[in-house]
Amino acid sequence: MSRYTLSALCLLLCDAAAAQAPVRSTHDDLVSLYSEFTALTVPSVTAGVPDYTTAAMQQKHDALRQLQRRLAALDTAGWSLADRVDYRVVKAEMAGMEFDHRVLRPWSRDPAFYVVINFQFGPKMHGAAGLPSLPLEPDRIPALQQRLRAIPGILTQAQQNLTEPAADLALLGVRSKAREEGLLLEFVDELRAHHPSLVPDAERALGSVRSFRTWLEGIRPDLRAAAGIGVENYTWFMHNVMLLPWSWSELETLGERELDRALALMAFEEHRNRALPPFDVIDTREEYVARHTEAQQAMLDFLQRENIMTVPDFIQVSPPGGFQTTAPLDYFQNVNYRDPMPLLPHDFLVHSPDARRRSLDDRPIRGARRLYFVDAQRQDGLATAMEQILMNLGSLDDRPRARELAYNLLALRAVRAMSDLKMHGNEMSIMEAFQFNIDNTPKGWLPENSSTMWHDLELYLRQPGYGVGYLTGTPQMEQLIAARATQLGSAFELSTFMDGFLDAGLIPISLIGWEMTGIAPDLPEAPAPARSALRPVTPAAPPGSTVHLLQTVDTLEVGQQMQLAAEVRAPDGSRRDDWIAWRASASSYVSVAADGRIRGIRPGTVTVSAIAAGDTARFQVVVVPARSAPVPDGLDGQGVAINDFATLHDDRELADVADVGQRISVQDEQVGQFPDFERAVVGNTFRRESAIARRGDQSLHRRHAELDQTFDRDDAADAHLLVQRLGLPTELRR
Repeated sequence: MSRYTLSALCLLLCDAAAAQAPVRSTHDDLVSLYSEFTALTVPSVTAGVPDYTTAAMQQKHDALRQLQRRLAALDTAGWSLADRVDYRVVKAEMAGMEFDHRVLRPWSRDPAFYVVINFQFGPKMHGAAGLPSLPLEPDRIPALQQRLRAIPGILTQAQQNLTEPAADLALLGVRSKAREEGLLLEFVDELRAHHPSLVPDAERALGSVRSFRTWLEGIRPDLRAAAGIGVENYTWFMHNVMLLPWSWSELETLGERELDRALALMAFEEHRNRALPPFDVIDTREEYVARHTEAQQAMLDFLQRENIMTVPDFIQVSPPGGFQTTAPLDYFQNVNYRDPMPLLPHDFLVHSPDARRRSLDDRPIRGARRLYFVDAQRQDGLATAMEQILMNLGSLDDRPRARELAYNLLALRAVRAMSDLKMHGNEMSIMEAFQFNIDNTPKGWLPENSSTMWHDLELYLRQPGYGVGYLTGTPQMEQLIAARATQLGSAFELSTFMDGFLDAGLIPISLIGWEMTGIAPDLPEAPAPARSALRPVTPAAPPGSTVHLLQTVDTLEVGQQMQLAAEVRAPDGSRRDDWIAWRASASSYVSVAADGRIRGIRPGTVTVSAIAAGDTARFQVVVVPARSAPVPDGLDGQGVAINDFATLHDDRELADVADVGQRISVQDEQVGQFPDFERAVVGNTFRRESAIARRGDQSLHRRHAELDQTFDRDDAADAHLLVQRLGLPTELRR
């Protein structure tokens, strides 16, 4: 064999070996796959109408599964840590799209998804946009005309697609369409003045919005599907999309603990400040602007003086917008009009600068707009955490009573987080969550017609995890700072840490921590729950039915079980007890079974509701510690085993404490003979959920009774009347 033949054979063998050798994946392969994925999230559009039909969504889901398999096949061995973090970001966003198709299914469950006039946060169909200012340049008129002409087709398809709408989501859809109707009415008048040729198209669009709202109002009384996604699905979303380590139940415990802590700290601060004069509340726009600009400058000076972080040149003092003069003030006005500094970091240092940071980030994955709420912890979690971090560093030290507001804000965030959890655990309807927030927000600063609360609860119900983002950001940041400070010891510098954290981009805090410490996040892995995991609810009673309580309890011991009874009286005179849905405002204190069996779990005061056909009957239950230990198995009550003496001793102590708690409860009802400090320290265990114990004045006690009556009427009200009575959500992000 000649040497040329040998050379040729060698080349052939080498080529064959090369063809069979695995090709190592690169970060460029990930970027290419991510580009395909982001394109997949966009529906096809015909004549301005996006395709959310069942067939189209099934095709998207099938294509997603193929992309997920290709992602899993990428070989990341040898990749840099930053590239592996990018991989995890892409995986989380794909999991978010999977969750959209498997659980949320907004195109078939959520009428508010079909937003034709964009005016709010939250999930919405592709192409939703606000109405333009008039007059328009001639070259922009055809695009507006196409948008207006597409609206009837969008809403016709929406009615066909919405095969499983949930009752509370339908209520939000009614509110959304009422707002769109008002915007279009105003827009039609403007078009008459500037572009009269577009008026017929706008009027047809307006008519289709009205028809859609009327359709929703008609079907809503008969809807049975639960709006919440269920505990198992919620936990899966936390672990796989938001990349949080906590389960639904762990988050509930965290929320309750954080609320207790916030209320106690607020009571301590009020006690320390008891000799100080009350807050000087802003009452003019001039003072509002002056105080806010002063606070902004003071914050910038503090950051630079204390070397906390590098302040980019796009964070600058600027006059605030908006000033509310009508009473009652909504929650954030109640805070800001006393002192704007505690809340200032939220938007001034995080939300507003984040938009600029993203626009300057040219990394193909990190600089992209995050999909499926993957960056919630980085945005809202950090925004809330910065309020606490800067306060602990001294930002409020020279502002009398400002810490009281900071702890008030902390309590509000805990209450809102629990609303998120309880709505998705199907323990509360949206109206019950509304009342829960009013009852548990300190100082009575959340008015009964709060547009802030409507806006927030809509977000929480339609986007799982939004509310808990305000709760989990602080512990995540504290864990990360602690880990990094431990690693570096005396070399740790806060400014270097903060700059590195912000430079990592808008990705989950757990992934930023991985990149900064080298410690991969420990996230539980479990298979996705079946689609049927959405919890079934009680059959619907006929519209116009009323709920009547037959048997209730006032006091319940831990471990004690009793039977509740109620009936529904229908308009035709019939009476049924199987139409009742029982709910408790705090499931960690009592459990209420579907048949009305109630069991005490731990001390506290809760509201129990019997619900049917939009009507609600409520009563309060006080859970107290068990007064005697149960007789151990195998004993006849005449003797006690030696190792049970400690249990009996503990129970006697608990019984003594229970007596103290009952005395405090009685005195609370007699309008706060205990000072705030003593009540928070001694009585908080037993009266944690009592709005009276938190506010401590007789006028608010009377107001609660009035609110109970008001919301009983609201629960039975027509959805359209609710829109008019309670107002509409404003563009707030807190």
